[in-house]
Amino acid sequence: MKSNFNKHHPSIWLGGRENNFFNMHWDKGLDWYASKFPAKTRAHILYGEKTPSYIYGLDQPNVTSERQHCHQRMHQVVPDAKLILCLRNPIDRAFSHWNMERTHTKGYELTFTEAIRRDWQHMQDPSYQRFTDYDFVQKGFYIDYIENLLAYYPREQLHICFTEELKSDVENQYNLIYEFLNLPAPENPSYSVRSTDYNYSVEEEARQELSKLYVPYNERLFEFIGREVPAWLV
Repeated sequence: MKSNFNKHHPSIWLGGRENNFFNMHWDKGLDWYASKFPAKTRAHILYGEKTPSYIYGLDQPNVTSERQHCHQRMHQVVPDAKLILCLRNPIDRAFSHWNMERTHTKGYELTFTEAIRRDWQHMQDPSYQRFTDYDFVQKGFYIDYIENLLAYYPREQLHICFTEELKSDVENQYNLIYEFLNLPAPENPSYSVRSTDYNYSVEEEARQELSKLYVPYNERLFEFIGREVPAWLV
């Protein structure tokens, strides 16, 4: 599901493509990053960007990864940023990720079940490092990354929403985002949410295995936000 709330509010500007500055392109420097924004800004406009992979920053000793210092770099450059994190059921996120690799990576033939079992085997190796292209499973350990982010940013600068709730209650969810940004709701908005059709379907065996694996991480997340996400419990 894709939703671009910047298109629905006259006071929000977001860049088009993912910049990946704080993880992949840090060495290009701040001038490169600034070039992704309008040269002239207006006081009543909130400017931002959308790079979902920023959430995967994680301070891991003895790990070499472009994402390792992502959250530290973000805070260094934009300490007052308001951060919006939209999460989806980690099982569906893993499947979507696998589906993309299966569809677009030449020679990739693992089934979804095979892929997550290989992930699990890798995770048992003490030397295994997160953040390869095929980390289907660990990228759903959301609370780990949120806790790392909050080592740099205060809780009040983070808003968490859920794709399932955006889809079922879109106007209210957008209004919560505008409230977080201290913006009035737009007049007569027309919201649209696009869904992605996949070439494959989730194997029930894989869904059951992942459901058990994600329980402790989801429970930590629910405790953090103070409620459960009903769509994740089905």
